[in-house]
Amino acid sequence: MTNNNKLYKVTVKCGHVKKNNYIPITFAIKAEDGKKAAAIARWIPRVKHHNKNAVLECVEIDFNEFQEINAINRNNPYLKCSSKQEQRHLISDIDKLIVSDDEQKRIKKQQSDRIQYILKKQKIELLWTEKLMQLGREEYSYQLI
Repeated sequence: MTNNNKLYKVTVKCGHVKKNNYIPITFAIKAEDGKKAAAIARWIPRVKHHNKNAVLECVEIDFNEFQEINAINRNNPYLKCSSKQEQRHLISDIDKLIVSDDEQKRIKKQQSDRIQYILKKQKIELLWTEKLMQLGREEYSYQLI
């Protein structure tokens, strides 16, 4: 049985910094291919596991870069924290690391716009029904509801 694992640099969205924000962290992963490396990285603690776009980048790297990334992560205070309170206490400039997730805000706005459109359409239909009923055309009013 041969061990044909490759080395990957996987950048993911890490959490505990409010809903539409994240901190991008790069992890060094050993895996057979990029898909498996991304799957492994997604389930590392502090990663936003259930965000469908949690993996930002997955690139194959050499052994030297693999060691550098691991050394950086060993000294990263964000990865050493075990709670949000500890994170706030240990990392004073955490606001500089936080990135806003504009895609989530855009999706939320699209949903809100769609709801507003449907409500406006229902209001117009109700007004037309009322007008038809005032004119004595009740038989046509059911078609607009």
